[in-house]
Amino acid sequence: MKTGATLLKMAPRGRPVLRWLSLVLLMTACSGEPTPVARTDAFPAPAPSLTPQDVVSAQLQALRQAGGDSQAADRAMAAAYAFASPRNKAGVGSLDDFSSMVRSSYADMVAHEQVILTVVREGPTQAAIAAALLTAGRQPRNYMFILARQTGGEYADCWMTDAVLPLPGDSPEALQAI
Repeated sequence: MKTGATLLKMAPRGRPVLRWLSLVLLMTACSGEPTPVARTDAFPAPAPSLTPQDVVSAQLQALRQAGGDSQAADRAMAAAYAFASPRNKAGVGSLDDFSSMVRSSYADMVAHEQVILTVVREGPTQAAIAAALLTAGRQPRNYMFILARQTGGEYADCWMTDAVLPLPGDSPEALQAI
């Protein structure tokens, strides 16, 4: 089982952000250097070589760029939707339905500033990744991504997201419960 945290440093804006991130890193007992994330329209696609953490990172990077009503924002939303499992897509519906759901129920994921990912559990067929976000409004939000390795079809052996659940509490301290 893998454990650890990855910090994706996105548009840092001062000491309060660094204090928040430091607190989260201390609470998860992990360390590491921030990894710059470039803004790009070239998004990865589901592939067997991607880890569960890679999948969540790709989805969040795409959602970070999905703000607004531009063609680039639409491509970014489609990139995030590409990592939804067939089971998830059956429940959510089309890309338009997914986009509407994200923009209403998960709006703080769109255009977020920073994220820390922590592998909570990773087995041969299922994984759980915690994401501590700093929203564009500079508020902390916590989510759990539930992933499954696909067993057949077009996405055989690919990790894909089955569900994203808000975690109770909107502070870095909430991650201690993980």
